[in-house]
Amino acid sequence: MEQKLLQALVNDGEKIKSLKINESINIDEEAQYVKCTLNYEDDEMDVCFIVYDDGTWFSPYDWHGVMPEANDIESIDWMLGVTGRKAVFLNGLPRMLV
Repeated sequence: MEQKLLQALVNDGEKIKSLKINESINIDEEAQYVKCTLNYEDDEMDVCFIVYDDGTWFSPYDWHGVMPEANDIESIDWMLGVTGRKAVFLNGLPRMLV
């Protein structure tokens, strides 16, 4: 999972040197809530993501804000990858409608 998520972030243009998963919780048949520590350029930060089995991932708009727990994911705004496109919630999870 670490390599898959790291590759997805790098592919989306993030300048991340390394990623360490601190916690991963299955929240759905096809999605995981992941808390990790990123070595981002010359800084280190803790971030959470929702990662789907197909490689789609969502992050909070504010990476420096409060990191929600898995049961609080609807309490913050999520975006698709680094696109800035706001997610909608379906069945309690962030999704993108096309």
